[in-house]
Amino acid sequence: MLLEHPKIRVNLKDKNGNSAFFYAVKSYNKVFIEKFLKYPSVNINTKNNNKLTPCILTVSFVDKYFNISKIFLTNEKVDINAYDRYGNCALIIAMIKGKVKIVDLLLEQERLLVNNKNKNGKTVLRQIIEDNNSFFTKKLLTRKDIDINVPGPDGRPVIFTAIQYKGYEILKLLLNQKDIDINYQDPDGFSPLMVAVQCQNINIINTLLKLKELKINLKNSRGRTAIRIAVDIRNFKIIKKLLQIKDIDLEIPDINGVKISDVIKRSDYHNSNIKKLLNSKLKS
Repeated sequence: MLLEHPKIRVNLKDKNGNSAFFYAVKSYNKVFIEKFLKYPSVNINTKNNNKLTPCILTVSFVDKYFNISKIFLTNEKVDINAYDRYGNCALIIAMIKGKVKIVDLLLEQERLLVNNKNKNGKTVLRQIIEDNNSFFTKKLLTRKDIDINVPGPDGRPVIFTAIQYKGYEILKLLLNQKDIDINYQDPDGFSPLMVAVQCQNINIINTLLKLKELKINLKNSRGRTAIRIAVDIRNFKIIKKLLQIKDIDLEIPDINGVKISDVIKRSDYHNSNIKKLLNSKLKS
């Protein structure tokens, strides 16, 4: 066999960066694949010009070639954490393509670095939550080493992502995690509750307000609390909901010393219903 020839350049690539091993994988040739894997000089993690590895290629195979994918994913020498040029790893590709069996097999591998970030600074969990996929989010959360509080490129962990993308079911999954930090503040001081108020999502706000650990009076970098944000955007329903929390403080000044009582006295603040509601609370 050519592989046994002493002068064979087994890892030689064509103009597209594909080696003979890559073509064996691409042609679903299980016999050749197994022979290549036994040959010590073969680079089984070779990358072509698109930084595509044989392992990444196999996760896109149709289901009838699952056994070929399994050969790679269970081989300790195979890098299952590699990224292609687009910043996709085997796990996210399998999820995007709905390959449940491959996702399950990958999650079983201890060498899977589930908290790795791609070139855009996003973990697989972050990416799949942006896709509002509660099915695969639930599977990812079964990993004991999953870090749900790791910040993304915006300095925010995935609880913020779920809120921003209106992933109510995903948020509930995250809140069931013991290590969730519901009072996490991003680089600008925004908390999950503040973002929920900004997004004006009453269902998510209601869910967050039921949490005993929630700190209702946190301030962002401008010194504004969640209720101050609600007052600024003039959302009566949210203000009314926040006022039901007994520890709510309406008179926390922002960095300019402005309080909510000052805001509603301004000549350009025309919402009489909000003024009446807040004045009633301020006088009590």
